Amino acid sequence: MNLPPYNFLQTVGNYMYITDAGYKGLIVYHRSIDEWVAFDRGCTYDPANADAILSVVTGGLTVEDTHCGSKYNLVDGSVISSPATTPMKQYRVDYDAGTQSLYIYN
Repeated sequence: MNLPPYNFLQTVGNYMYITDAGYKGLIVYHRSIDEWVAFDRGCTYDPANADAILSVVTGGLTVEDTHCGSKYNLVDGSVISSPATTPMKQYRVDYDAGTQSLYIYN
């Protein structure tokens, strides 16, 4: 977290995409003072479709797949609107305050 590419994640409410992890990348969101969440960017409605990639809607806490129209809540990964019926795939996240390291795994 103390490396320049990840400084943005130190502020509560900020998020970033990690492209080289997960199935189609990750969305990491700083939910509260000492809590982060990580979700896969693959839409749960049709994850095998190459165009089914989730993105955060600008200025809000909504994540959407523009291909199928599914929308999710960024805070907890729950489905806001269909066709998806399954929440976003969530990864486990641990934070080590001593080393300022964020560990994401499944």
